[in-house]
Amino acid sequence: MKRLNLTPALIISLSLLFFTSCEKEKPLSELIIGKWEGEYVTRVVYENNELTAEIKQYLKTDDVALELVQSGTGIYTQSGDDFLFSWSLNGNSLAIIGLSQETIVWNVEMNGDKLVWSYDETDPEDTTLSYKFIFTAKRVN
Repeated sequence: MKRLNLTPALIISLSLLFFTSCEKEKPLSELIIGKWEGEYVTRVVYENNELTAEIKQYLKTDDVALELVQSGTGIYTQSGDDFLFSWSLNGNSLAIIGLSQETIVWNVEMNGDKLVWSYDETDPEDTTLSYKFIFTAKRVN
């Protein structure tokens, strides 16, 4: 009875595993480039730092869109109106310049193939209330 020689198959399998696992993941600065269409926004409400509500609102097509261009410019679309801005990324903090009078800082991350950006806000009339807004978007180009 002949013995099956598994050495070549084992070497090929290990080589494929090695080469596919060595592929570098793209940095966030490259992954976020493109046009993103908002799917839903989650609003989390805190009162005295305790979670009191979490509301998920699904968005219609073109309700919210975000386009980030590699040159550091972008377009934010809300309800059909376009707003131009500049942006820079430091770690997971995306600084948005020119969208309002102040620089806006969003936390951004990739969640699978979705772009998620979020920010916190305190109610100016009632400082015991704070909010976290979490936008989830899909790539459209």
